[in-house]
Amino acid sequence: MTEPPPGGHPSWGPGPSQLPRPLAFGMLPQGPYLSEGVAIMCGFAIFNPVLASSAISVEVDGYEMAPVKWGRIEVPVVPGTHRFRVFIRRGAERKHLAECTGEVRAGELLELTYMFPRFGGVQLYSTPTAAESRRALLVYFALVAVIWALLWGVTLL
Repeated sequence: MTEPPPGGHPSWGPGPSQLPRPLAFGMLPQGPYLSEGVAIMCGFAIFNPVLASSAISVEVDGYEMAPVKWGRIEVPVVPGTHRFRVFIRRGAERKHLAECTGEVRAGELLELTYMFPRFGGVQLYSTPTAAESRRALLVYFALVAVIWALLWGVTLL
């Protein structure tokens, strides 16, 4: 092993960059590993052994990635508008294809969900962020309060 040059560490730094720790069996990740790109959560409502044994293929702007297992798939993508396609490959054939277009913003992780619902076909859609979910909940409670106040006012007359 070589010594660092006089005056400190070499120009490339003291060591490798901080990589996420590997997960032990049964551990859940504490947060997303990527800070910019797309995260696709793949799941199905009813357990299907054929689907569970299949691998998921992700295509971003026409470039197909290697098939991966079901679960959360994080893909580093540069900011901008991209076309995402998720499917199950059976030889040359693509089964259960779903696609959507989404915008990846700088420093943000676009959340998508690839889901097999109980009824209907496969879906790929953008998952609302925590701020959007809180806003929708506040609007819902405000509407309920207004309707309740209107009904209470009508009964008093």
